[in-house]
Amino acid sequence: MDTDEGRRNRRLWFQERYSDKYNASQKTDFRSNLPNHAAVLAPDCLSEVTQIIVWHGDNAHEQTGLRYAMFRLRQAANEIRLLNTYGVHASLFDRPDWKVAFSHSGEISPDKLMPMLAKALEGPALAVTERDRLAREWSQWENSNETLRIWRDGNIFGVPESHYDELLLRTVGELQRTEGEWVCAARAVGELLGQDESFAGDGFFEYRLRSLIRSGELDSEGSLAGMGGYLVRPAQ
Repeated sequence: MDTDEGRRNRRLWFQERYSDKYNASQKTDFRSNLPNHAAVLAPDCLSEVTQIIVWHGDNAHEQTGLRYAMFRLRQAANEIRLLNTYGVHASLFDRPDWKVAFSHSGEISPDKLMPMLAKALEGPALAVTERDRLAREWSQWENSNETLRIWRDGNIFGVPESHYDELLLRTVGELQRTEGEWVCAARAVGELLGQDESFAGDGFFEYRLRSLIRSGELDSEGSLAGMGGYLVRPAQ
């Protein structure tokens, strides 16, 4: 992530595993703009009076990003505050008869986010020891070989890419109304997204769906170029 080679390898990983349609849809997102994001997080791009709030949710995707941000900002003299979007949103807006569950912070509406950021500014700055701990954890993950991380019991864990395969196979089977019935791939992926707390993303689940097809555990019908173009069922 901190070198051109690392960013290039990351892009290649996605290109080799994810569908052509998915990769095409991501051309302007974070994955293809890593150099720009890295520059924004460089300490020399910040003024001395810049107030920094790093907001994150309770999922592996955002928790990993939090640690990357703290690594990039490890030499910044600025105070840094953290905003746990899940917890602060619940404290400000949940009621006994009305609660909202999010899979990631991007689902929070902007009108709710502004008072949440104001709330974060009221809290204490992150201690240097905690900043260092998070930065060290990024260094550990950067040098690990796991390509999938999950969030469990307040910690990040590295797991094999096949971690969700059994659940994916079971989901396809449960969506069948009759034995041998074809199931829309997009529907199977969507069903699994609703059960995933790590925010692995639809692209990853669709990649695993195609992996199960290649391994012979699922049959398919249609074009595998995009998840909306094919059907799946347990291998007959």
